[in-house]
Amino acid sequence: MRSDDGLTLDQEILSHCSLDWVDAAEVTGVARHLSGADGLQPADIRDLCIGAVARLAAAGLVEIGDLRDDGRFARWDGTHAENLHRLAFDWAGLADPYPEMWDLFWLNTTPRGDEIGNAITDWTNADPATRGPAPSVDPAR
Repeated sequence: MRSDDGLTLDQEILSHCSLDWVDAAEVTGVARHLSGADGLQPADIRDLCIGAVARLAAAGLVEIGDLRDDGRFARWDGTHAENLHRLAFDWAGLADPYPEMWDLFWLNTTPRGDEIGNAITDWTNADPATRGPAPSVDPAR
């Protein structure tokens, strides 16, 4: 499944995160607009999103957290495994797998995630005839 630009869900999320913090509702919205997503059940979209967030967090490209009352991002205190468990457990507990804005979590890019996300955004805005392959979300590249 890919976006109209041929980007994966991971690339789309990272591009969005490099522009601003992204919440669970936006992650879900991005996933729902991928080619082939219209045939998926809501729980499958949720699971796809959890997997993408897990990959990006495990790669050190995003942090999972909340927005505080003062409008600042606050990374969750747990270990990587604890944070992913919390995210998956809380999301699975929603009556509707499609969260509303402000539900569940927010994502913030790390410096490397921001660099890759900005490169993806630049690639998206470049001339399709000359832009080459999209930047990888592999943090080693």
